[in-house]
Amino acid sequence: MKETLHDVGVQASGFQIVTKSIPNVNKAIPATKLVFLEDSVATGGGLLALITIIISEYTPFYQAEGIASIIIEILMFLVVGKVFLDNAAGVLGEVDEEMHAKIAKIVLADPEVKELPEISVLKEGDELHVELKIEVDPKISLAKADDIQDRLEERILTERGVTDVVVEFDENDQFNSWESKEKLERL
Repeated sequence: MKETLHDVGVQASGFQIVTKSIPNVNKAIPATKLVFLEDSVATGGGLLALITIIISEYTPFYQAEGIASIIIEILMFLVVGKVFLDNAAGVLGEVDEEMHAKIAKIVLADPEVKELPEISVLKEGDELHVELKIEVDPKISLAKADDIQDRLEERILTERGVTDVVVEFDENDQFNSWESKEKLERL
């Protein structure tokens, strides 16, 4: 649970470690998520097995142990399936919607950026790759455009998991795209 919180950058102590790690387990890196889920099933399965052994010993309900075994196996199968699907999505390059919105807000907060017609935040394993096209005033100098690019890359690379940033420029066409500042203010 502590490693899960470390992966997502959340501080906690005492019982908060339990209450904060469970909702954030899906944001942890795949290896941490696998260990967390497997340990949860093993611990829960151990408790379930202990309870069903006691039930079988002191009641005529002898089938409890078999039912518990089936439940534990189903839970392990679900954990393996979840981890496999998460890893497959990471290998194929899934979109990280949360970081998509966060990075779009960062880019549109820059006073030189007029519009953000294209943004892509792909998750490959633990790494995030960001590609964006921004619209700027067509009259700015190349040096000014380079400063904008450097500023955006430096700021985006400080976000957790971002390893690569590609910024493309286009002239401002005065047309509001789907990724406008007004839309992002509502997020």
